[in-house]
Amino acid sequence: MQNIFWKTVLIIILIGGCLWATIPPDQRIRLGRDLSGGVSLIYSVRMPENADRGQILSQTIRVLNDRVNPQGVLDIAMTPLGADRIEIVMPLPNEEVKALAQSYETSLKAFIDEAEIDRSQLEASLESNEAGDRFGGSASSERGQLILDLQDAYANQRQLQVEATAAQTAGVDAAELASIQQRLADAEIQYEELFERALALSLDRARVVRALELSSVGEALRGDDGNLLLNADGSVQRALSPRDVTMGVLVSEYPHLKDVLDQVVVAYDAYQAKRSGLDDPEDLIRLLRGAGVLEFHIAVTSGKAEGVNIQDMRAQLVEMGPENTDSLLARWYAIHDLEQWASSPEQLQALEA
Repeated sequence: MQNIFWKTVLIIILIGGCLWATIPPDQRIRLGRDLSGGVSLIYSVRMPENADRGQILSQTIRVLNDRVNPQGVLDIAMTPLGADRIEIVMPLPNEEVKALAQSYETSLKAFIDEAEIDRSQLEASLESNEAGDRFGGSASSERGQLILDLQDAYANQRQLQVEATAAQTAGVDAAELASIQQRLADAEIQYEELFERALALSLDRARVVRALELSSVGEALRGDDGNLLLNADGSVQRALSPRDVTMGVLVSEYPHLKDVLDQVVVAYDAYQAKRSGLDDPEDLIRLLRGAGVLEFHIAVTSGKAEGVNIQDMRAQLVEMGPENTDSLLARWYAIHDLEQWASSPEQLQALEA
């Protein structure tokens, strides 16, 4: 009877552990590509005859990963397939991620639309003397100062128009009237130039996206003794992050849209927190195309360098540099990752020396 009791307790614990590990299922259980939806791309790798195909495939995958997914945050799997192919698998976003992506795109579009200057809206705001409030007139940025200058130019032009009309009605002498008309013409030219410059102001969507993609973690601050500076709660003090600095510039240019920009940042962070892959297979294809043509070179192995005099190659490297060796079979190449060429700390130290 006692054994039955403990078996029952064990079963309950196991069931509870399983439930804890799977609830909520949409967050705990990761569906495979066949259930969640995904895309599989297969690429063929051209290799010279008698090449080490396994090594070339592994190196190709490593290079592609470094170029396509350098931060390692995207759920993109690359595996060798056969002797000369690579399968690249990417899951498609679920409904939650799609909704977050849509929310981000909507808030970003709202910000871009608000930042854009429309001709009719600008004319109406100048007439009502509200251009500064509507389009972010501020002396703290070149854009804001231009809006303020445009409002002043508009007011000056209207004032001179009133003076010219009054002078004509009063029948002032021709010289005085000509002077007023000349000042009016100059004011109209200045206004039109500023107006066209204001219309030319536009916020590039790519600029905002690049700012959002910057790191949100600032550099750790250190004291004069080189030690990290800590806050009262023990956390490390940090400088403003690259994203905060760039966003600060945008806010200075569009102070009237600060709340809208804050909404964009919140929507972007929420989207990125749930995003594990690309939104569209075409994005992956474009990234792979952007990786360019990959070239691989077979390293000369000491004792097996047929047709290559290693000592002469080394002497020519010292005397004439890597580009001026006379061998038709071999040449010198820069090594970007020394750790791949060292099998021990001693070898790595020798290469670094």
